[in-house]
Amino acid sequence: QREIFHRLGYLNVLNSISVDRAYRMRLKVPDERKMASILVKYAIQEPGVNWVDEKFRRKESMPYSSGWQLPIEWADKIIQYGILELSYSSTGRGCKPDHTFRRTLYPLFLCGRKYFADPSNTNDDVHDNKNG
Repeated sequence: QREIFHRLGYLNVLNSISVDRAYRMRLKVPDERKMASILVKYAIQEPGVNWVDEKFRRKESMPYSSGWQLPIEWADKIIQYGILELSYSSTGRGCKPDHTFRRTLYPLFLCGRKYFADPSNTNDDVHDNKNG
C-alpha cells in the first residue's frame, strides 16, 4: 500500500468516506501535504481522539519530536517540510465519523467522484456501488 500511495498519491487512491488508515506523509510533496491538510479538517470536525500515534520529524535523518501533537496553526496552513505519521481512526472511544462532512470533501479525491455526484445516494459503503 505504501508504494501505491507513493506512486499514485493519496488523493488519487482514497475517497473522502474511507480515510481510516495509517499515513506517512512527506510534507514537501504537494499531494501528501494536501492529504495532511484534509486530515486536519477531519480531526477538527469529527469528535474524539482520531489522530492516533501521531509523530513528526523535521527531516528523514532526524529523530521524531518527543510528545508532538497537532499544532493549532495547521488548521490554517500546513508547513512544507518534515514527515508526519499517524493513524486516523473514527472508530475509537468518543469518535464518530461525520459522513455529511466527509461527502463535502469528495471533490478533493479522485476515487468516488461519480458515486458521490448523485446527492440522492446516501449509501456510505462505496464498495457496493455497481456503477463505478
